[in-house]
Amino acid sequence: VDGVFGWRTKLAVMNFQRSRGLKVDGIAGYWTLRALNLSFDNTYRGYEGRFSARDIELLARLVYAEARGEPYIGQVAVAASVLNRIKSPLYPNSIPEVIFQIEGGRYQYSCVPDGQINLVPDETARKAVYDALSGFDPSKGAIGYYNPKKTNDLWVRQRPVTVIIGDHVFFK
Repeated sequence: VDGVFGWRTKLAVMNFQRSRGLKVDGIAGYWTLRALNLSFDNTYRGYEGRFSARDIELLARLVYAEARGEPYIGQVAVAASVLNRIKSPLYPNSIPEVIFQIEGGRYQYSCVPDGQINLVPDETARKAVYDALSGFDPSKGAIGYYNPKKTNDLWVRQRPVTVIIGDHVFFK
């Protein structure tokens, strides 16, 4: 276990899914993790009462804008990191407030000022959000992430790393 969901991990997930008669897609989603007897944090079970459909769609737009092209588990981790911010007393307590937060004159997510937050998410991004809302947190409690190829921000680079998935480094 190295914390990286690479091609070897995807093949292992596919082999496991095949052996258990699950849909073979290489995605470690709800049913695959359940077959592995992994428990979920149930904080967001029953999300219908906690988040509106509009909030969930906004989170899917963020996931699509920030993580399309990343492994599925990385997309879930992006969604989970937003939910982790909502749980933290250091951040706002709603999806829109977290996504549109400005700190030190800067948006927290680059997709907001560049307009990519307005792209229509695909079904993979939506599924990733629902998995995160169901308690799946591959970010390991992260409150943020960055792509080291795209940022020189010293603050994020000094944060404790929880996991690396695809091109994203997740941190607390």
